[in-house]
Amino acid sequence: MTLRKTGAAALTLAAIAIALTAASSATAGTTALCEKFENPCEAASVYVGHIAAVAEDPRFLTSEVDITCKKSQLLGFNLGLGNPLTIHLQLLTFTEDCLTENEDPCVVQSNEIGLPLLLRTEANKGTLQFHDTLILVSCPGAFIHCVYGGLPVLDALGSPNGETLATFHANEVPLEGQGFCPEETKFDALYKLALPDPIVISS
Repeated sequence: MTLRKTGAAALTLAAIAIALTAASSATAGTTALCEKFENPCEAASVYVGHIAAVAEDPRFLTSEVDITCKKSQLLGFNLGLGNPLTIHLQLLTFTEDCLTENEDPCVVQSNEIGLPLLLRTEANKGTLQFHDTLILVSCPGAFIHCVYGGLPVLDALGSPNGETLATFHANEVPLEGQGFCPEETKFDALYKLALPDPIVISS
């Protein structure tokens, strides 16, 4: 190989390496909740504080019967900046009036609340993965008494242009269960962030 070809090959490899680095940098950096529409988020705009979100009609879609609660509430504390960003979950509740599609009453409660991790994946979007969180779903009439865990991942969306609430969306997310469980269960809920509002998923 001539010197000219060797140099051209080296430049090509360097260009590929730079392209790969640039492609991975969108998810490799830190994640922040930002009070302004800017990226990266200036230190003065990084939100540190409480998070409050509510989901209307959250559902547990099982292979045996579907279970719907009227409301679920999520409360946590955001630490401000991280890769991924850690949110200390302080409360995860479901209303007492949870019913199967056959009107059988159910009890849905959090046995353990852990750490949701927020990772920015692109502009104002990310994923929220729950760690060490266990939810009991008990429906005696449907012979279900199951503790759900695993590592469910929700889609995170910041406030679009500051006009609507940011959301955490569980779009039929598969759950892992122990106990008297249906063969398959998926969680479907759209949590809307009332605090902070508006908020942007930034870096």
